[in-house]
Amino acid sequence: MLNCPYSSTPYYAYEPNRTCITGCPANYFANFTLENITGLSSNTNISRCVTPSSSCGVNQWADGYLRKCVALCTGPSPVNLFGYWPDCVSTCPTNYYANTYNGVRLCVPSCPPGVSGVAAPNLYGDPTTITCVSRCITPLTWADFQTRLCQSTCSATPLATYSENFYFTCVISLNCPTSPSITFGDNNTRSCLSNCTLGTFGDPTSRNCVTQCPNASTTGTSTYYSDTSTGLYLCVVICPLNPALFGLNSTNTCVQTCPAPLYGDQTGNRTCLAVCPLIGGVVWFAQNTSRICVTVCISGTWGYTASR
Repeated sequence: MLNCPYSSTPYYAYEPNRTCITGCPANYFANFTLENITGLSSNTNISRCVTPSSSCGVNQWADGYLRKCVALCTGPSPVNLFGYWPDCVSTCPTNYYANTYNGVRLCVPSCPPGVSGVAAPNLYGDPTTITCVSRCITPLTWADFQTRLCQSTCSATPLATYSENFYFTCVISLNCPTSPSITFGDNNTRSCLSNCTLGTFGDPTSRNCVTQCPNASTTGTSTYYSDTSTGLYLCVVICPLNPALFGLNSTNTCVQTCPAPLYGDQTGNRTCLAVCPLIGGVVWFAQNTSRICVTVCISGTWGYTASR
């Protein structure tokens, strides 16, 4: 016959002994295709045992468990296999991850993102299970939307991202959590922190930990000063009253004593000024010993309105 029968009990052409057999032997795979064969009608169903596995053809994988060429590898039971062309494999190779979402069973180099308007989650490559997951399984890893991987450190490029511990994802600084307390993107740890690492301060405008707090020309509104009085390293618009600190514009820091020739303004602004203020008829005088502005000079000194 020109073609082995393919019905309720399919037979496959086995080339080594030119016979029709019901199951292909080891290292051969049952393949079923539509072909044009001389002497048969067009697009005839052709069934044969093929080897090597690459003979299965496009969009098919050689399933060693079933000994068939399949469009979808076996799983999840009795065996768990994934398509890595040309074979179905039990474990995806290095830098590939098993994707089982949306009816596929493939090893992919990058787990797919979610699609807007479609019930498909964002997926990330998990280094322990070697699978695509919607939430990282490996401890102390975070889902990085830029690399599509579960990583121990969030990526810094092309966008600077930071780990947050509510959903265990990598986020830009503006998306760092604000509850139960505001957090900031810290470049030293690549984490969202409520208290920035030593030498940096939480900037509420950029939501980053910065080495110098921003001034009005940067924010477009207010100058910020670094304050450590509460035990938190923060950028504040007004330095605290207790302890008494003043904003020094040259360094954008809260200082205990303003450097000469400046004086600490004890009105609402709490900054270091060259001339003490006159507010609503109240005159403030520059007190040299403490370098602050006062309404009543200390014993042995007198306020002179013309110079303040």
